[in-house]
Amino acid sequence: MWLTTEEAMAYLNVSRSTMYRLRKKQHIPSTKIGHSPMYPKCLLNTFLINRAIRNVKEDTANRLLPPPFFKLVKPQISAQKKRVIA
Repeated sequence: MWLTTEEAMAYLNVSRSTMYRLRKKQHIPSTKIGHSPMYPKCLLNTFLINRAIRNVKEDTANRLLPPPFFKLVKPQISAQKKRVIA
């Protein structure tokens, strides 16, 4: 199934200029039929899946360490009794 530019824009949820940029940089496949570019839906699905996998890999690589299970508390000295309160 082939999609027109408007259909592909709605399918990918991007603007016309983004579609043009992706097509120009050959990130998404397209074929011109007449004067209008057409996009194969199955290859757009592949593009989306590859982009999602790449984002997951980048997210796990950049993930910060989880916070510790305990907080380090500075011991406070009570002014009245001169003892350490944790």
